[in-house]
Amino acid sequence: MPYNKKKLLWRSFIAVALLGVFNYLFAHLAYLNMNSDVGLVYEYITLYISKVLGFVIPVAISALAMLIYANEGARASASFTLTLSSARVFYYLPYYYIIYIYNYGYDTVESLALSLISSVGVILFTSLFTLVTISLSVLILKKQGDNGTALSPSQMLCDSLSRRQEITELTSGANLAFLISSLLSLLCSIIPEIIDTVTFFIEYGFDYTPGEVLTIMGNYLLLFALTVGSYIISSYLRNRFLSSHDDSEE
Repeated sequence: MPYNKKKLLWRSFIAVALLGVFNYLFAHLAYLNMNSDVGLVYEYITLYISKVLGFVIPVAISALAMLIYANEGARASASFTLTLSSARVFYYLPYYYIIYIYNYGYDTVESLALSLISSVGVILFTSLFTLVTISLSVLILKKQGDNGTALSPSQMLCDSLSRRQEITELTSGANLAFLISSLLSLLCSIIPEIIDTVTFFIEYGFDYTPGEVLTIMGNYLLLFALTVGSYIISSYLRNRFLSSHDDSEE
């Protein structure tokens, strides 16, 4: 599949960085308007933007890293992933700084150090997420290859990325990798959601409102919608990219 790696990296880096700045804007507005109804609104906006971006960005980075892996191998894919994941610092570094200095009472130097450590943790987690996604995809494709095809897993992935697939083809090629990535993101997002839910019911018992229960249910529905949506979008964008490339060659 033809592509310009440098252009792909920096355009993606800028996109992730801008999304992070956009997300942080609402977090900062929530801080500036704390203890007010407006601040509460900004806090909820920040929360749900974070949920969506926290789910979608690792899936998107994995999809791009698969392209690099299929064409240039594991080392180039790892370097690409680490560089692109570092763009998440534009949200997490200032966000964690606010959390540490105002929520936990650390001084400026301590807050900067802790926010940097936390941001590095997010970057490494995103890179690990991509590594696990590609590794699982390769293992499954290798098993499929053992059943008849002479192509290596990376060649199978490259071949699949280079041709359109129906969205319903869940268990082969790039679509399988997209599905694995979406399901892994669901797993990473739903575990803290379950912990929050259990903690809520332990703390409040039966002293809750219908609105709180609906909010909890809505959070789970959002995660499942993001799972389906991120898979469909990944597959659709791959097909759209190929269509655009075919049109440019005519």
